[in-house]
Amino acid sequence: MKQKNNNRLLLVLLAIVAMLIIALEIYERSSADKNRENLTGINIEKITRIAMSNAKADQCFSLRKEEIGWFITADKIQIPIENQSIEKVLLLLKEMKPIKKVSSKKEDWAIYETIDESGLRITAYNAKDILVDFFIGKVEKDEETGLLTTYVRLQGDVDTYAVNGDVKAVMTQDFFGQIFPLIDDDE
Repeated sequence: MKQKNNNRLLLVLLAIVAMLIIALEIYERSSADKNRENLTGINIEKITRIAMSNAKADQCFSLRKEEIGWFITADKIQIPIENQSIEKVLLLLKEMKPIKKVSSKKEDWAIYETIDESGLRITAYNAKDILVDFFIGKVEKDEETGLLTTYVRLQGDVDTYAVNGDVKAVMTQDFFGQIFPLIDDDE
C-alpha cells in the first residue's frame, strides 16, 4: 500500500515538473518575441552588396561596395551613390527594431504585403553569403498619431513585425528613380 502511494506521489511530482517546464518554455518564447531587440542583427561592416527587388514593378538592382565607394548597379549600368544615402540604408539595417509582432500566420503575408508578389525584398550579402534576407511590406499611417508604420518579415520566418517609420522610403530612397531612367534611355 505504501509503495502505491509513493508511486502516485512520484507521478504527480513528475507531472508538475513537466507542466512547469512547458510553462517556462512558452513564457521564454513569448517574451523573446515581445522583446526582440533587432530584426536583422547583422554587422553592417561585413555587407558588400545589398540586392533590392520589387516583383510588382518588375525591377531589381544592387547596391555594391567597391574600394572607392558604393554604387547602384542594374542591367550592366553602374552609378555612384552619395555616402549619406548608403549610410542611411546601413544604419537602418543595423538598427531596425520591431515595435510589435502583428502576425504569426502565413495567410497574413498578403495583407501586410510581405511576400515576393507585392513586397520589396532586401537581401544583404558578404561576398556570396547571405547576411539577412527580408521583405518590406506596406506602410500605414496611424490616424491618431500621424506616425508611419512599416510591416517587415524575415525570409524563412512566418512572423510579421511592425516597425516605426517608412522603412521602404529609407531603403530605396530614390535609387529606383536614379537607375531605371538610365536603363530605359539605354534601350
